[in-house]
Amino acid sequence: MSDAGNDAPHGDDVSTGVYRSEPYLHTNEIPMIDVEELKAKAGIPPSPPAGGSGPGDADHDDADAAPRASFRKRHPKLTIAAIIVVIIMIPITISWVQAMTKESNESLLARNVQWARDMKMGFIVDRIEQKYYERDQYADGGTPDAAVFAPVGDTTTAPGATGGGNSSTTKATIPHTPPPTRMASPVDPPQPGEGEWSPVGPLTDGLPGVYITKVRPNAQKSSLAVFVSWVDPKLTTIKLFPGSDLPGGTWETPNYLTPELCPTAILATNGGFRMDQARGGYYAEGREAFKLKDGAASLIFFKDGTVDVAQWGRDYTSADLDRIASVRQNLELMVDGGQPVPGIDKDKDWGALLPNSYFVWRSGYGVTKDGALVYAGGPALKPTDLAQTLMNAGAVRVMEGDINPEWVSGNTYNVVDGKCTGTKGLPQSEDQGGMRQPANRYLSKDTRDFVAVFAKQ
Repeated sequence: MSDAGNDAPHGDDVSTGVYRSEPYLHTNEIPMIDVEELKAKAGIPPSPPAGGSGPGDADHDDADAAPRASFRKRHPKLTIAAIIVVIIMIPITISWVQAMTKESNESLLARNVQWARDMKMGFIVDRIEQKYYERDQYADGGTPDAAVFAPVGDTTTAPGATGGGNSSTTKATIPHTPPPTRMASPVDPPQPGEGEWSPVGPLTDGLPGVYITKVRPNAQKSSLAVFVSWVDPKLTTIKLFPGSDLPGGTWETPNYLTPELCPTAILATNGGFRMDQARGGYYAEGREAFKLKDGAASLIFFKDGTVDVAQWGRDYTSADLDRIASVRQNLELMVDGGQPVPGIDKDKDWGALLPNSYFVWRSGYGVTKDGALVYAGGPALKPTDLAQTLMNAGAVRVMEGDINPEWVSGNTYNVVDGKCTGTKGLPQSEDQGGMRQPANRYLSKDTRDFVAVFAKQ
């Protein structure tokens, strides 16, 4: 049988792409598969016609072919904002790196805090400090280790000292201030040795010019101790030293105890607040690095060697500067006329806007009625506690010094085998109320101002 009769139907089937199985089986022809029909059955969307001849196909192809617009073109305002942020962050980052890498004895935390304050973010730091002290308060009660109140130094060189060891028979040959009597403790009864004075440092004509002791800060935090020093200006030289950052600037006085100064060094204690927080000024070497302010509490160092704690503008004025070597001002007087100032716990701000009910590391300077300089520094002190501690040491006027465990520091010094060494006023571990800064503080470059005491030669 001829196959010619099947050509036309078969050709029609080819044009439609539809085949029956019989021709496939008999002719060995390869069938065409209707792909679109299979897609429709499977629920798959149809493909666009080849060549893109359908309506809108040209636009579709152009959209596929065109590259996507850049972020800058799609978000011009965000791009500008990002560029501004980057420009601003460059100097800020440089400033932060410089603050973190400069020569300093400050901890990393302290460097960040000081940098934040320099960048006018002190309000953030104050808020963080408030939260920190709100949560981190020393436990109530307890008793310090007996070693805390043990006498230091050679107590046989303490002529006339009450409660400070044996009295020497050395006859006083030069003018001096009567040594201090035992300090009262806020805890009754006091611990053995508490409040008893021990002489430290080189003698001047057989007499000690500096005594130190320790007492509890208050009856509530009774496991802790505060370091207290008493200095006789007649037997010592007392000097204000600048720090490299505070007050800043260039000074003839070095910012640490040099090897030449160390052999006669007895004591060094911290200064006051940053000048942008001190509410006062700084005067030394004949110039006001920061303008002295009337009403400010002032630690005054006279050219004749005497010292005073007073209110500037009332007790002394700029007319007295010709006889003054230096002045360090900080806040207002805490004690005046032998009594805490009115509203000391209610109306006054004694640092970082902290509530006066908080127990904080504090320090302060006072002057006794006979002209001796007293210092106190330690943990868990409310403003009234600091004032009372210094009044118990004989102070009739008191200026608060720096606060915060990073800055409160009091070290005594001695020369051993030709090398100057320091001893912390509170040497125990920090969690037991010891001072954070090392014993060799002030023997190398220091960023903040401090007070140093030397034996007269």
